[in-house]
Amino acid sequence: MDTVLNLGLNETNLPVVAKEYGWRFALDCMRRLLDMFGDVVLGMPHELFEAELQAVKDAAGITFDVDLGEDDLRAVVQRFRGVYVAQGKSMPSDPYEQLEMAICAVFGSWHTPRAVKYREINRITGLIGTAVNIQTMVYGNLNDTSATGVCFTRNPATGEPGLFGEFLVNAQGEDVVAGIRTPVPVGEMAAAFPDAFQELVADTKLLETHYHDMQDCEFTVMNNRLFMLQTRNGKRTGQAALRVAVDLKNEGWVLTSTISTDARPLFFARPDSILTRATRSLVRQARLSRRSSAHGRAAPPRAAAPPHLRERRQPRLQELDRGQGSPRVAGCGERPDRLHGRGRRAMEERGTRGDSREDGDFPGGRRRYARG
Repeated sequence: MDTVLNLGLNETNLPVVAKEYGWRFALDCMRRLLDMFGDVVLGMPHELFEAELQAVKDAAGITFDVDLGEDDLRAVVQRFRGVYVAQGKSMPSDPYEQLEMAICAVFGSWHTPRAVKYREINRITGLIGTAVNIQTMVYGNLNDTSATGVCFTRNPATGEPGLFGEFLVNAQGEDVVAGIRTPVPVGEMAAAFPDAFQELVADTKLLETHYHDMQDCEFTVMNNRLFMLQTRNGKRTGQAALRVAVDLKNEGWVLTSTISTDARPLFFARPDSILTRATRSLVRQARLSRRSSAHGRAAPPRAAAPPHLRERRQPRLQELDRGQGSPRVAGCGERPDRLHGRGRRAMEERGTRGDSREDGDFPGGRRRYARG
């Protein structure tokens, strides 16, 4: 679902924010609001804003957004306002009108192709719509003692216990997933934000204990203080789902009956992913041990069909006495010449494959087939 950050900023209160926290921070929040409001609420192409931002960075010789100075951000804001003018749109200055329009846009995002496809892939049915969360802003882009990040309480690929995720210093939420900068593993917060990291470990453990499942969390650090933004049951691979279910039971958080009946920890992994993972694991073990896990023989098309279907639908060679002339092919008419010469010998050599070619196996030549 869609999100709009920094709602409520306008030309009147922007100097007030700048007086409290500095012009660079105020302008950074304003350019983010203009971008997200134009994209999510007014339906303006995000690429238009990205092009203007890139133009300013190129002119200043800057690679990352975080390196933009006050003058650079002021130029970005002016360019973004120019995009609104060019598109014939405007963002209201009244904070409450901004909020109302943003709420309606989030309600409307329930029907966007991305949201519809997400529900389809995850087999989410029976819902009539979405809710809208309105939260007071905390700012991971305030300064270098602020950050934002996402984390899982267990590794979503393997199920291994322990925090797994990423964070960025001096950034807001969308920066982590936008690919603008390379995020840092969440474990490195222990050195950069030791107190906030200890709180994060404790809070995520509490959330996992409460929900009896692996959690996917979002958080912000503002002036070295941790804020938990949201949590939800985390998606995971088949391998991780099995390990999480077993580990939670062994840790005493999930009863055996819960796993066997409701299968809550396994709910977020599709059964085919678990089977695929198990199959790959067996094949890999067999390769490493240099032993075959099974033996089999290749079969021609319809070889596994019931006998009555093979008799009726698949031509086959009749048993004939070799001394009584050429064989016939059942279902192909009275054409014994099809099996003369090279064609017959080829069929006898190839067995059930039964491809016979005459008059040159080249493009343009006649091809004759007998299938047995």
